[in-house]
Amino acid sequence: KLPVNFETTESLVKTGFWQLIALSFLNSGFFIFLYRKTNGVVQLLLSAFSVASLLILISAGHRMYLYVASYGLSYEKFYASYSVVFCAFLLAFLAYVSVTRIKTNILKYAMFLFLWMYTTVSILPVERIIFETNLALAKRSERIESIYLDENWIKELSTDVLPRALDFVRSHPSAASHVINRYVWRQWIQKRVADAESKAWHQHNIGSIIVKLGNSESYWIN
Repeated sequence: KLPVNFETTESLVKTGFWQLIALSFLNSGFFIFLYRKTNGVVQLLLSAFSVASLLILISAGHRMYLYVASYGLSYEKFYASYSVVFCAFLLAFLAYVSVTRIKTNILKYAMFLFLWMYTTVSILPVERIIFETNLALAKRSERIESIYLDENWIKELSTDVLPRALDFVRSHPSAASHVINRYVWRQWIQKRVADAESKAWHQHNIGSIIVKLGNSESYWIN
């Protein structure tokens, strides 16, 4: 379990995350510049270091999971979690190299992995993933209800989640519920529709095009 105090939890998770990032770069640097130029004893130490780093990765990943499960998902947490996945692939590859002793260009692999993961996250519907994750977590935690389903969080959302947000508000059973403020959500939906319709052609993305081509009246909420 995480500490009750939010600042303590945030410090605990971020400390583990940055330790993981630092170790990943340190390991990569050792392998790139030292592994093939040292004797068997040093290579064995580097291999042990890689295994130990994987254990720290498990700890950091677990803390990140608890953090998201307790406080919901955000842009910062999403990209931090994505970085943990990147480090997992990189450290696993270094451990594999150290065990099998195959000759390979580690820097080339690291750059190839970074480019593929960067390309993947560039086309992922990140905001939709965050929105759906928080809705699912809100069903399990009143804390996340109060954090991510109020008027402060909705201001950060873009047109990409507009159809899903519309379904969520319409399906909500009570206009007087403490979970969401239907008036605030309705105002946000109407503003996003107006923004999508007023954009110039070169400012559109897929989400705003869908909204612009759709029926504006369908976005009205009583």
